[in-house]
Amino acid sequence: MSEQAALRVNEPAAARRILVAEEDPERLTALVDRLKDEGFEVLSAQDGLEALDRAREEVPDAIVLNMLLRRIDGLRVCEILKSNPATTNIPVLLIAGVHVDPDEGQRALAAGADRFLSDLGPLSTGSGRDLGQGDLVQALHTLLGNTPE
Repeated sequence: MSEQAALRVNEPAAARRILVAEEDPERLTALVDRLKDEGFEVLSAQDGLEALDRAREEVPDAIVLNMLLRRIDGLRVCEILKSNPATTNIPVLLIAGVHVDPDEGQRALAAGADRFLSDLGPLSTGSGRDLGQGDLVQALHTLLGNTPE
């Protein structure tokens, strides 16, 4: 964990900074909105290169990466982050869509991801009861050592 992230480890979710990298603008908006609704401070990136730049500059507490990002895919972004001493301890959660190769989870973990989730389901923020997004939020709380309220 980075020094900046370590200072925020016992702070409430509102103080926890999450970087979300998703190339689909609608999914990105839905993910950002959901995490903001949960009280997180959310940064966003629309491709792998932007995600790397933001992670290095902003030092988030956790990173959510789509496997399929433009410019640099999510697996490679994860490998680069985990090989850099400044970002190696930031928890990375890799996500994939509904139709995922059964080996994707193993590839994600081999790349250094702390967690892998597939099939997040519909990402509409209006539903209120979305198990896929709930799984994402729960996974983030677990990675951050938070107990959700």
